[in-house]
Amino acid sequence: AVSCYNLKKFKAAFKYWEKIERIHPNNTISGYYKHHVKEIMTGEENFSELAYHFQVPYEEIIRRVKSIHDLLKLSVVDLKNKWEKSDNLESLLSWGLDLNDALIKKAILNVVASFRDKKAEQFLRTFMLRKSEGSELIKEALALLKDMDAEEPYLVYADDSIVEVNIRHGQPYDNSINMFEDIPNMAINRLKESYFNDCEDDIQDIWESCLSHWKMTGTLPRIRKPEGWAAALELYYRVQGELPVNKMELAASWQVSYSTLMKNYNEINRYIAEFWSKFNLS
Repeated sequence: AVSCYNLKKFKAAFKYWEKIERIHPNNTISGYYKHHVKEIMTGEENFSELAYHFQVPYEEIIRRVKSIHDLLKLSVVDLKNKWEKSDNLESLLSWGLDLNDALIKKAILNVVASFRDKKAEQFLRTFMLRKSEGSELIKEALALLKDMDAEEPYLVYADDSIVEVNIRHGQPYDNSINMFEDIPNMAINRLKESYFNDCEDDIQDIWESCLSHWKMTGTLPRIRKPEGWAAALELYYRVQGELPVNKMELAASWQVSYSTLMKNYNEINRYIAEFWSKFNLS
């Protein structure tokens, strides 16, 4: 396609990019160049040779990265609406996974996982079959699928072959006493970084209510990622104190999915409500 374009055989180039789009319908690169070659043919853009690699120009990369960044600032409702109503968001996020930036990839995986639907599940499953992804990102995708209660086994590309993976609930963390002590301290340290130096007693009281509930009901959870509970403690503290908070940004800062944050936050809310209901306060 690029060779034809550089030889100014624009119609042939257009056909090749169309063919690429049929082979790989979710890619956004061929669509970009189809639009570009149309503008060349109609005289809306001036001709200049293209580089021989399958990627959009640098300026377009910057624009798309900014678009992803702006999208992640949207409310959960708006973002999920875009995800459900159109494939454009999925295509853009799929393109983002081709960037050589682990932080962007991790953010994309967590945002997609927060949608908790079949399309999100397939997005993560497809990611794990990519040959060039690092083990940490694959582990992140596995953990997100597990958190979504996606059916096992999961297929992963590893060591030049596709293997099945089953995850025992609760891995890789053990429910040690130290971990349960660490969770409130994680939230306290984070809040103190924001100069909420008097938060310690409140956070410990909130967490003690959770522990008491679990001990009384015999439902001590197997915690896979303590950051999920620490993030929920921070959110609860901020909400109760009527402090400004963006839930999506908070989840991302703790490197947990939005769905995990809200699930744990809602549980804390329920435990606290049950505790106070015993006193018949009205």
